[in-house]
Amino acid sequence: MAGKKIYSTSKSYQNYSRDVRETSIVSLKRENEIKELILDPSTSEFEKSKLKNELIEGHLRYVIQQAHKFIGLGIELEDLISSGNLGLVKAMNSFDFTRDVKFITHAKWLIMAELYSNIYTNSRLIRLPENVSKELHRQIKLQNEKNNKYR
Repeated sequence: MAGKKIYSTSKSYQNYSRDVRETSIVSLKRENEIKELILDPSTSEFEKSKLKNELIEGHLRYVIQQAHKFIGLGIELEDLISSGNLGLVKAMNSFDFTRDVKFITHAKWLIMAELYSNIYTNSRLIRLPENVSKELHRQIKLQNEKNNKYR
């Protein structure tokens, strides 16, 4: 454990993280095979659903990686991961398998949108409108950059 940062000590996060590490990452070759099988009219709906789940499970590490970037903004890591997973599922539902685009390229925008939405709506005790919250975060970031510039 030396040198390793632990962001959450909850047992549920540790179990989830271990399970995600045990799942295999979807290679580009496998992703293309999945696309072909989903587009094949002879593939049953049950098999298509299993293939889509495989694609989702293969990208769960990416969601955890992105959620770690938002630690310290007033939201628990588990909540960030769950909203990122929601974005991943939304990406699967809206993904067009006929296009020659990697799934994660499409999914990253929806994952980040869900993470930002969660942060903007849940990070404060008094809820601000999303546009006001974005402007506040932008001003804080500019102020921090300005302070770091003069050090």
